[in-house]
Amino acid sequence: MSGNNRWNEQKKAIGVIALLCDDHDFWRGTAANDAISPPGWPGSSTGTEPDNYVLPSGSWKYHRGHLGADSLGFSGDDPWNLVTLHARANNPEMSNIEADIRNAVSEGQAVYMSVVPIYSDAQEMPTYIHYRAVGSGGLDINSCIENRQNSRTLDGHACTSAMFEPGGWGVRQW
Repeated sequence: MSGNNRWNEQKKAIGVIALLCDDHDFWRGTAANDAISPPGWPGSSTGTEPDNYVLPSGSWKYHRGHLGADSLGFSGDDPWNLVTLHARANNPEMSNIEADIRNAVSEGQAVYMSVVPIYSDAQEMPTYIHYRAVGSGGLDINSCIENRQNSRTLDGHACTSAMFEPGGWGVRQW
């Protein structure tokens, strides 16, 4: 997948919508390109921290997180597909959902999915990631992943509410 105009006016990724009908293209996914610094990336002009660093767990504190997962065939070379994520938000929180989608597609379900980053005025990286996936054989995911160091996955309605908080992208500017 590739394309243009997948950013908002601040050049932040706005999300991915896809219909996954079979697993033939899953092998096409690529790792996140280290040369890309998504908004909020440490050491970049929009980052709040000077450097990324390794946590005691052995993981980097921040990841270049795919909105459309590489395990589902999406590219890590497209800047519109990458956001700055805390390590735990990316793995295990997002990777668990991506595994459920991959398994459903591999078992024959057609899956419609949307992955939408939700930004607040306070930071360049997303505050939440809203993951919605519906499969033809019963898969039904509506999750809201907190993008913080001690991330957790909440019911998707938490993201819907966050969109309409002050600074959330769902607030209309008249």
